[in-house]
Amino acid sequence: MLVPMYFLIGIWGHRNRIYAAFKFFLFTQAGGLAMLISILALYFIHGRSTGVYSFDYADLLGTTMGPAGIWIMIGFILAFIVKIAVVPFHPGSRCHAEAPTAGSVILAGLLLKTGAYGLLRFVVPFFPSLIRVAAPVG
Repeated sequence: MLVPMYFLIGIWGHRNRIYAAFKFFLFTQAGGLAMLISILALYFIHGRSTGVYSFDYADLLGTTMGPAGIWIMIGFILAFIVKIAVVPFHPGSRCHAEAPTAGSVILAGLLLKTGAYGLLRFVVPFFPSLIRVAAPVG
């Protein structure tokens, strides 16, 4: 999703298209890096606790993470709220104004929803007890 959107904004966007495309790329890539680190941490913690190293969703659901769980959850949340463009990370959403109409439709109709889906599909099932503790904060 990242590379095609970068070129869509950067080539066919409006006046500040290069700046917006680069900012979009940096914000999204930083979120992807946070998710990659969290996924690898989850993989290794699951492997150490069960002896089975797996990326299978069903296998990872019951992983006991201990104190590292909060950091893994923060990594997932960070990755998904960057995709949603929540307030501290909303400067990356400047690309909506600079994107061509088709790019803005793709951003609003697909990419932003991907972040919300990720929160519901991965953060809530992987970290149910931590979500209950963190819920009053949000």
